[in-house]
Amino acid sequence: MSFTTLDGIRSILSLHPNLKYLELAGHSGSSLDLSLLADRSTIPLHQLRELQMNYDHSDILMVIECPKIEVLTVSSTPQKLPELHAKLRACGCLQQLTIRVLSPGSRSELSSIPTISSQIPLAHLTVDHTCFQDGEGDLELVYEILWLFPLARNVEISTNSVHFDWPGVISRFRQAGYLSLGLRDRFSPFFPMPIPSLSSQMSQFSHLPCLTTLQVTGGICDMVLSVISTPKIHSLILRESRNLSPDTLFSFLRRSPMLYTMSLDHIQTAAQLSTNVLQASAITTQIASVIPCSIEELRTNHGVIPILPQLSLPNLRRLHLKEVISHIEFDPPGMNLLNLIEFTPHLLERITTLDTCSEDGVSQLLIGLVDILPHLRGLECLALPRPPFKNDIIIDAVVQRMRKFGQEDVPACPNLKTLKTRCYPEWEGLLELLLERNRVAHIPEKHRSTLPVPLECIILPALPHPSILERVQLALAGKYPPQGTLEIAGNADRRIGCDSCPLSGWPCDQRRYASDSELFLVCDRHHWGSVRITAYS
Repeated sequence: MSFTTLDGIRSILSLHPNLKYLELAGHSGSSLDLSLLADRSTIPLHQLRELQMNYDHSDILMVIECPKIEVLTVSSTPQKLPELHAKLRACGCLQQLTIRVLSPGSRSELSSIPTISSQIPLAHLTVDHTCFQDGEGDLELVYEILWLFPLARNVEISTNSVHFDWPGVISRFRQAGYLSLGLRDRFSPFFPMPIPSLSSQMSQFSHLPCLTTLQVTGGICDMVLSVISTPKIHSLILRESRNLSPDTLFSFLRRSPMLYTMSLDHIQTAAQLSTNVLQASAITTQIASVIPCSIEELRTNHGVIPILPQLSLPNLRRLHLKEVISHIEFDPPGMNLLNLIEFTPHLLERITTLDTCSEDGVSQLLIGLVDILPHLRGLECLALPRPPFKNDIIIDAVVQRMRKFGQEDVPACPNLKTLKTRCYPEWEGLLELLLERNRVAHIPEKHRSTLPVPLECIILPALPHPSILERVQLALAGKYPPQGTLEIAGNADRRIGCDSCPLSGWPCDQRRYASDSELFLVCDRHHWGSVRITAYS
């Protein structure tokens, strides 16, 4: 509903005194001026547990009695923060709080929020601050809200103000187990805005003894890593930074002996930024020796592959390689996997999962993948991206390399169980591979030790034609499928339609593509999500 007065909302809420969940999401038409109310009595909602409201309805919180509120989402301006501060201090049962602060940028002529006399032990605190102009704005009032919850265990803070005191804020949340810090760029997404050097303000590291997960987004990644000590951290996530210093990252890894998962998403190092080098190449650092790490799972974009030679990763089992971050003036380069052999040959033998698929489906050009397959002896799961060009089907090259051509040849990836591809393979070659691998299911156990393990499942972009699917499932079960008689359907005009549909045995009825380009094109059917195929499902 849409309300222009508080009386309209009051008339509805008075009918439901035992309400437990309330969301005010619609636009009220105008902000409600509580000073003009004739009836100043509060609305008793003593059973209310969760309340969500947007900016237009935020004033309503001041006239609601909700002593048992546990989950609260509210928007505010700096001018209303003192009032909100007083209200929150009365919410002793609050567990999850989300505040969106919209600041005009200029400092408000307000007195400081009263000195804190009590602290609320929140489970989850989220503060999203947006400043619409340059300058410090009302950051002090935002800090006072944060200081009310120093015992919060899960903290998420995001802002677009370059003047935000990140070191000071970090030092407050010593009890946090999860910490997410984000600096949003409200200018160009391609060029980083200037970040002041705040680490010089810290005479020593901020010790966070309880922190197990740290996520940092934006140009503050380097600064945050340089001012904190997290001996119990298990997971590190860095996103969208174009000036990460390898030395800062390595120093942080030395101080984090229990780090098991690291994700570097859309990360460029300062060395790459200064030289505009966007391909995998060695980074010159001051590291005197290889750094031992306990990392078991590593997610990284191609641009930071050069950090691997500086790390000793005896426990690494899952390696996810994403797309390279590209500059608007350059085409994204290919990813040369041969660097993994050159710098870290021991790493490949222990990997059980190698994922080269981009999460957003961007086509990738892989260089050297076929060459490293013989080194992936422990690999159990392999994920391949969609090729950028029609004549470069990656899955076909991988299947051909995995085939056993002679009695003395050792097949690549002998322990592979799951094969995922964003492009359909050449079916006859895949069936031959499955016949070689999966007939092991009919061989006595005592003779299997020297043979490759069967492929348990194939993950495809979408379901192929039923006649193809039946043959694949029979081969997965270790049985000889009948000879295929299906003539792959094609389009009358090869310039129109999806390039994946003919490969999967389906005609394509998409007419919006009409291009002579060699780029690989797919229709909506192949964006719905992948399908997992086993012998019997």
